Amino acid sequence: MNTSDFIEKIRVINNKLEDIVRFDDFQRAFKTLEYLDDLRRDNKLNLDSEIKNKFNYIYNVLSWVSLPLLEEDEIFGLFSHNFTLSLEIYDYDLKRKTKHFLLGISWIPGRDIVKEKIRNILNKNQERLTNSKLDGYSFPSVENWIKYYTSKNGLGKLSQLKIKEFFINDFQIKKLSPEDRNKVTKFFDFYEFLKRYSLSPEGYEGEIPVNDKYFKGYIKDGVLIKDSRPDPKIERILKSVQGDTSYGDGTLGIPKTEAEKEIDALSHEEEKYKEGSLERLALDEEIDKKRKIDDLQIEINKYKENSLERRALEDELSKLKAQ
Repeated sequence: MNTSDFIEKIRVINNKLEDIVRFDDFQRAFKTLEYLDDLRRDNKLNLDSEIKNKFNYIYNVLSWVSLPLLEEDEIFGLFSHNFTLSLEIYDYDLKRKTKHFLLGISWIPGRDIVKEKIRNILNKNQERLTNSKLDGYSFPSVENWIKYYTSKNGLGKLSQLKIKEFFINDFQIKKLSPEDRNKVTKFFDFYEFLKRYSLSPEGYEGEIPVNDKYFKGYIKDGVLIKDSRPDPKIERILKSVQGDTSYGDGTLGIPKTEAEKEIDALSHEEEKYKEGSLERLALDEEIDKKRKIDDLQIEINKYKENSLERRALEDELSKLKAQ
């Protein structure tokens, strides 16, 4: 493989990255990681720093998305060397993703051991957390922000009220840009989660059902949440409607759109080519584009003719079709 082929493969994968993150497609992310590992192992090309940096960025984003499928050592490595990226990825929920990984540990005290290891790693992390300076410290690293936070709040677990008070009143927080404030808020919400024991109601990674005569719902992160599911009679009606299909395959007899038919045809076509081949990557890219066009068309139809929202979406659709 020559350099231009390598760059083209990276470009195609980069174009898919946004959708992989948005839809939390961790299995696809993991498969792409494996493909990138093979690509890196099989190609000893003399690449410039820009291409290497792009490769590493894509690799690390995919690693965060596929977190529950990684080995523990790989996960600890991410928290050691590429942690702040997880706070910058748009639409990425670090706490939820870490919970998914922890739920895979059946021995619940073992989850606390992992959480403590992650906390200890972060306590020594030298990555830059904010662009703004941190008064009294030489560098606004993750480690120094933890030291500052602990000096103000102590080592123990904080209530949600105490956390809110800190973020409202603290002079260092007030000086931060909106972007930095968002990162710091996400970080300490995650850091407090790591302090909580998995056997406690506020620290348990899943949901605890509650069903008695006074309350029906569940406990999540220590908070009682009322069950918002429909009445059982309505659920039975919905199930009966879904079961009455014209195709007998468990799906409603709704005809496919032209775009869906084209996507099916392209998906069938790409099966003829090897995983990772330029032909398959090109077809993947075309499928992604058609899906985006179909999604936009559906969104456009929700708005009235000549409305501002519709015109904005139609403009976005025209640009996408022209690509």
